[in-house]
Amino acid sequence: AVGKKLAKTAKEFGLNTIGIRRNINQIEDYIEWHTPDYMEEAFKRSKIVVNLLPLTKETEYIIDKDMFEKMKGCKIFINIGRGKTVNEKDLQELQNLQREILTASLPYLKDGGLLVYSTCTVNPGENQENRDWILREAPHLSLIEDRQVFASARQDGFYVAVFRQTRRGA
Repeated sequence: AVGKKLAKTAKEFGLNTIGIRRNINQIEDYIEWHTPDYMEEAFKRSKIVVNLLPLTKETEYIIDKDMFEKMKGCKIFINIGRGKTVNEKDLQELQNLQREILTASLPYLKDGGLLVYSTCTVNPGENQENRDWILREAPHLSLIEDRQVFASARQDGFYVAVFRQTRRGA
């Protein structure tokens, strides 16, 4: 029921919906249904993925780093599935890479300089977590502005945060 409501709403915004399920006898004209063997192809065709999978032997950790890398362009991943369908370690690895890049940029900031952090998102909440993390790790930075722009049929989604170095870090 949740997936069908979500698909109807997506259609109203001009987005196409690909549904994955074992039994595709029930055909709605607003969902392009496929069986689970199509999942990799569905990820390749998608910028936004909403996980509603139940946890079964077949779906345990089925969504991992390899699946995210198959997604095109800027990515948004929303996980409302059950249990361990997503490999959280892989998600954390991607977030850690972003933090390494942020940290590596800090020595190059001059007093009053700007740091622009911009990502194509896998998970919108991840960006705010990274924003808060860099503010804790680098107290000499202040946030000027941040904005999340979600993907649509006409553009990729992205996140951007602009920080100013207020004084040289210790």
